[in-house]
Amino acid sequence: VKGYIKDANLYVAGTGPLLDYLKDKYSNIEGIKFLGYVSEEEKISLVKQSHFLIVPSIREGWGQVVIQANAFGTPAVGFRVHGLVDSIKDNQTGFLVNSEDEAAKKIIDIWNNKQEYSKLCQNALNWAKNFSWDKTKSEFLKAIEEYLG
Repeated sequence: VKGYIKDANLYVAGTGPLLDYLKDKYSNIEGIKFLGYVSEEEKISLVKQSHFLIVPSIREGWGQVVIQANAFGTPAVGFRVHGLVDSIKDNQTGFLVNSEDEAAKKIIDIWNNKQEYSKLCQNALNWAKNFSWDKTKSEFLKAIEEYLG
């Protein structure tokens, strides 16, 4: 992506077993910053100022962070795996991909089409509204009432 979008930056937030390996391999590349653990407030700040949320998970229970990013109008890019296929609406609120190269191509293509990028952001924002606490609570209570008769 950096070869096509010169001012692109990648912020890697979080910890995990691959963090040291990734830092050793990529920390000398301009535009990549490893942040380690970030607080909830820092995460929100990062997501608000980001153009995309990249979710590199190859396993995901549910893409909660995707919905959180969408709530700020930030589209997500992630692998086509369980959890993410439920939280990312492909080509509407972000992109589901099968490889890193496909992810890069999707990001570059949409970045070069500001109108489509803007639509993606608006769709993400609208999608996140489906997951408000009030809506989830009322649907849960409705399901229980139907079950109980």
